[in-house]
Amino acid sequence: MKVVLTLLFFFGLVFAKGKDAPELATALIPASLKQNAVAVIRNYDLDIRVHSQTDIVLKETRAISILSDKGAELAVIKEQYDKFRSIRELSAMLYDRDGKKVKQIKKSDFTDHNSYEYSFYGDDRVKEYSFNYSVYPYTIVLETERKLSSLFFLPDWDIQPARNIAVEKSSFRLEYPDELHINHRSFHLKEELLEERADGRTTLTGKAANITALAEDALVFAPGYHLSSVMFSPVDIVLDGHAAKFDSWKNFGYFYYELNKGRDVLPVHIKEAVRSMTDTCRTTRAKTDVLYKYLKNTTRYVSIQLGIGGWQTLPAGFVAEKGYGDCKALTNYMGAMLQAAGISAYPALVSAGSDYSVMQGDFVSNSFNHVILAVPDGKDTVWVECTAKDIPAGYLSAFTHDRNVLLITPEGGVVVHTPAYTHNDNKLVRKVSYMLDTSGQLDAQVTLHCAGSFFEADENLLRESVKGKVEKQLSNKLSLPNHTIVGYSFQAGNNGYIPVFNANIHIAGVPKTNKSGNRMFLAPFILSTDYVPFAGLPKDRSEPFFIGESFEVVDTVSVDIPAGYRVEYLPAAISVDHELGGYSCSYSVKDYQLIAVRSYRQVRGSYLAARYPAFVKLVKAAMGGGDSGKIALVKKQ
Repeated sequence: MKVVLTLLFFFGLVFAKGKDAPELATALIPASLKQNAVAVIRNYDLDIRVHSQTDIVLKETRAISILSDKGAELAVIKEQYDKFRSIRELSAMLYDRDGKKVKQIKKSDFTDHNSYEYSFYGDDRVKEYSFNYSVYPYTIVLETERKLSSLFFLPDWDIQPARNIAVEKSSFRLEYPDELHINHRSFHLKEELLEERADGRTTLTGKAANITALAEDALVFAPGYHLSSVMFSPVDIVLDGHAAKFDSWKNFGYFYYELNKGRDVLPVHIKEAVRSMTDTCRTTRAKTDVLYKYLKNTTRYVSIQLGIGGWQTLPAGFVAEKGYGDCKALTNYMGAMLQAAGISAYPALVSAGSDYSVMQGDFVSNSFNHVILAVPDGKDTVWVECTAKDIPAGYLSAFTHDRNVLLITPEGGVVVHTPAYTHNDNKLVRKVSYMLDTSGQLDAQVTLHCAGSFFEADENLLRESVKGKVEKQLSNKLSLPNHTIVGYSFQAGNNGYIPVFNANIHIAGVPKTNKSGNRMFLAPFILSTDYVPFAGLPKDRSEPFFIGESFEVVDTVSVDIPAGYRVEYLPAAISVDHELGGYSCSYSVKDYQLIAVRSYRQVRGSYLAARYPAFVKLVKAAMGGGDSGKIALVKKQ
């Protein structure tokens, strides 16, 4: 979905300049719209007039009432523009809770700077203004008029940009010549869109009202269009002189291919280096590994927003000379090196991130924000994330895994799916051994085996040079109140395509014991259960829920029983198992050693609300089962 919170401020309301606006008093907002909301869109009007493929006028007026400091970021106005999207008019007003004017700003009051905070360079710009007002609630009204030079940048009607924003009123109007076909797809609208044709032009209108905010929920199915919106998809576009037809994903991919064709030419010395590095490699995977290592050692990622809407890559020769590039350029460079080694490789357009846009079947839309590389290898595919430094070729992080992407081939686009990782791939195995003595001290050896997503969580430790920061991160993994990190060592590797991080940690501290007479009670697990998500789950839910990651954690604790004691009581074993995941915890004694084992597993997927009680049961078992179970030791008579 084309939702960026900072772009909420293409806002405004048709209002009398410089006057009070009592109709915007926050007391007039219905109580139902304030519930769960950090802000309320009082009115939003989107008006788009398409005169031709290269002449589009877009007017947006929006008023938003910010209810508390939780919505403070919404008072930072950021208006992006470039050579394809110019800003003709821009003004804003600030009103207090009663609708009295506090401040008025005009276009010249905005600062102007590079659009991307971390860009190395680019030709995208942003006009920015922050009201820095903290007397809540208050209302911001903003009006913009834009000129677009390509239908490629036609915006969606994002009615409810975020769950915690309510909508009082919203409307849109799209008018275009009949010969320019513009498809649309609606999500969660109560009223149908109206379409009229007259005098060779088509007019599409819609309205929405009284949309309540939703409570923050970590289990909401984030990817896709789960809030009210309408997507627009023009069929015929012209972008900087390049014509394209977006009537199929095949043609969309062909447009990208033609836009970037011929930009994969390598300098002679790089071609020679590629041949030298790969001459002894016998497999596609081996060549890919060697060249990926070379890519990581000789280039770095920078954000570059130049050229045709940020869609045309910089030439491979540029990356070879400069040693840097954005995702398009690094992917193009890696593909060119593979081609020089006799290996076919194809870029893949992807909507990356946790709140990514799900490709809508045959509804073609420009919803991509990243590029990765696909290397066919027989019946398998080696996926390469060319902007990452620490993951192996063949592995995709949560940023891009398990979703449809558009593979770019000379014949056009092909929809394929990136790998989905199971709990066998994302696995954390932790082993703890310590001696329990009567002096009240604990000396423990801990080993961690972190694979897949758990590697991603901790791989920064491989680079962290500040001892205090390392110790703090390791301490957060413990549920031991009083402890000291005595020493540690780390090692990284791969298990096939899956990255692995291993750690050895030496801990000194106070065990989780208490005494009563001649008995000692012990909670053996000293590692935290922070891997169990959604600790503060509500009791009930009415909407489907989404478990975002499949993984498994297995903890094994071995405790030497102190001399003169025997085990009097072991907690009963716990076992919960169903399609959403499982949890188990068991205790045993062998050769004067207490063994405690617990495991937690969850399965990524979208589930109906009827399965929610089962998930709550699973989480409650995992949160309380191991730590609440105490072992009783008694002195031998």
